[in-house]
Parts: sequence; C-alpha cells; structure tokens
Amino acid sequence: MSHELKTPLASLREGAELLHDEVGGPLEPPQRKVVGILRDNSIKLQRMIEGLLDYQRALHAAASLDRSEVRLDALLREVTDAHLLEATARRQSVALEVPPLVVEGDAEKLRTVFDNLVGNALKFAPDGGAVRVVAAAESGAVHVDVIDSGPGVPAEECESIFDSFFQGRAQGAGRVAGSGLGLAIAREFVQAHGGAISVVEGEGGHFRVVLPRHAELPE
Repeated sequence: MSHELKTPLASLREGAELLHDEVGGPLEPPQRKVVGILRDNSIKLQRMIEGLLDYQRALHAAASLDRSEVRLDALLREVTDAHLLEATARRQSVALEVPPLVVEGDAEKLRTVFDNLVGNALKFAPDGGAVRVVAAAESGAVHVDVIDSGPGVPAEECESIFDSFFQGRAQGAGRVAGSGLGLAIAREFVQAHGGAISVVEGEGGHFRVVLPRHAELPE
C-alpha cells in the first residue's frame, strides 16, 4: 500500500517542481501560477498520504501495549525538554507541575501522546505565550492537563477535534496546519490504555488525559 501510493505521487511532485523551476524552459506568468498550484497541492497530498499511513500504523500499534511501570513525571520532563528549543525561539515559557507519579502502560505510546499535546500547545500559544503541563493522582487515576495561552478550542469542535484529518482552530490562527492526525493518534493510544482524553472548555487550549494507575485494555 505504501509503495503504491507514494511512488506515483513522488513522480508528480518532482515533475511539478521541475516545471516550477523552469527546467524545461521559461514560463509565462499565467503558466507559472498554474504550475505553482500543482506543486503546492502535490506537496499537500503527499503530506496527507504520509499522515494516513502513519495513522494506520498507529491504529495497528494501539492494538498491543508493551506494558511496564512508567515514571510519568520523568517521561513528561523528557517530552517538555525536547520542545524547549522550539519554545525558546518564540519566547514561550513551558512550566511542568508534576509530582512523582508511576502508571502502568506503554512508555513509547504515552510519550507520543504527550509529545503531540505539548507540540500542539506550543503551536497555538502566541509568541511570548505560555504552556503548562500539570499532573496529579486522584482516585486510582492520573490526570495530566496540557494548557496553553492560545485561542482555545471552540465548543463546537471539542468532540470533532479528535477526528482524523480534522483542522479546527488551525484555521485563521496564523499557524501552519499540520496533518490533523496528532490528536487522533493520541486518542487511540490513550483509549488503548483504558483512559480518556478530552478538551476542557475555557480560556486557552486545555487538554486533559486521564489514565488508570494500573491500565486495563478496553473490551
């Protein structure tokens, strides 16, 4: 499937780029405009196909968990540290408010969940804005909140934002839209742990992940 989709698309994109670079000869302005549209859309389509293949792999991976005891506080520190260069470039602060916490789960899949959430928060927080990662244990579960000072999620998007390829608050936010799959993958991995992920309405973006301390696979 991967080869059948990616090979012809790569040829289309390369051809469009060669035309745009006028390898075959100079273009008139109207021709250059059309070729530019072809090139941009071939790049967009390539990203969508790569994202779809990543999502299919994620669905397959969610079916099995390599479970162990996970130091969630250490994992969250590693995730936020990995984004510090990105945050510094835009003068954003990243605060981690997490006590020592241990959950049973798949460390790499949980890392993917929180990497997607922190990356999403930094994307929508403004230059000079703030992102907070807050965690606490409560009633046999762990709550992790990722909060940003961006525009927040409109109430009508709170459910659909986790759908694959959904582009919501990216529109008009002044940021480059992603694949629309990061939150969908996060939901699959959280649910595979017997947990839940949701949007908390209010000012700014606020995503909450609830994980059981001792994960059980959903029926």
